[in-house]
Amino acid sequence: MSAHRLPCPRRASRGALLALLVAGCGGGGGEDTSPNPDMTCDPYETEVLAEIPVDQWPPGLTHALESYNGLAGNFIVTDCDDAEVEHTIQFTIPPQDSTGVIEGGGPPEGVDCGCHLDPDYAPDTSMNPIAVLPEITMSIPQGLEPAGRPKIYQLSGVAFASGDDLRLRSCGHRTIDPADNSEYDDIYWFLRVDADGQADLTMLLTKLGSNEPPKECHFAALVPQ
Repeated sequence: MSAHRLPCPRRASRGALLALLVAGCGGGGGEDTSPNPDMTCDPYETEVLAEIPVDQWPPGLTHALESYNGLAGNFIVTDCDDAEVEHTIQFTIPPQDSTGVIEGGGPPEGVDCGCHLDPDYAPDTSMNPIAVLPEITMSIPQGLEPAGRPKIYQLSGVAFASGDDLRLRSCGHRTIDPADNSEYDDIYWFLRVDADGQADLTMLLTKLGSNEPPKECHFAALVPQ
């Protein structure tokens, strides 16, 4: 497969990220926690993984799927604001057979998309995505987010080729219900496995139209329960 790379820094600058948020990029509505269309790079042309012999998989896909399947289960994370408080997050991983191996298509050249608000890594289009992963269901407990209540997210993402900074990344978003009286408007989640197979999770809290920088919560240690 051939893929173009866009000139983009590995880590998004705070100024660029703030400009995107003030402009209202990546917005949603209500309590919808389905994948935000602005966070993905559809439409890709794909072939179902189950129909492709293993020896014809793109380089890097085997390791990416091993890491993907390894995310299933419960993980303990430390609270963003109180290191003595722990929370349990659950990831439900669907069968990998419905993975779509990318054969072409994708966004027009010059369009940044695919988890483009990730504060730590460049968008998907700045790397080399090789497969569209089945959506991961993430269940978070009460108290982990500022809005308080337990939530279920559908995280959409892709696997990357060997040599990229990440093996895979899946992202989700929701707009906080005004009835929750939160100081934030939107929550973005970024679940990543780096090139060495280490998983981490980041929550980004934003205020649309505000000049204040987003609040970042990094859960670097996902401890299996």
